[in-house]
Amino acid sequence: MPEPATHYGGQAVIEGVMIRGQSSMTTACRLPNDEIVVHSEPVRPLAQRSRWLRLPFIRGTPALIDALVLGFRSLLYSADVQLEYEKKARQQIK
Repeated sequence: MPEPATHYGGQAVIEGVMIRGQSSMTTACRLPNDEIVVHSEPVRPLAQRSRWLRLPFIRGTPALIDALVLGFRSLLYSADVQLEYEKKARQQIK
């Protein structure tokens, strides 16, 4: 019997990429010194939290909300990584 397909998705973030699987999300950002910073965290989609959120015509909204929330969280993380690098670089100049 063939293995079930695993679905992955993602989006671009500031100087990096976010990849989401069924149970986790990883964000990788490149710093100006070419160092790669990676952050992973588990995710639990809204559709897995309630049975009625999996019904046809309803499940699209929770999926969209999940994508927006995780994408925004990942974008904020990448912005924080870049900001921290800039702060450290400015402190070293002083």
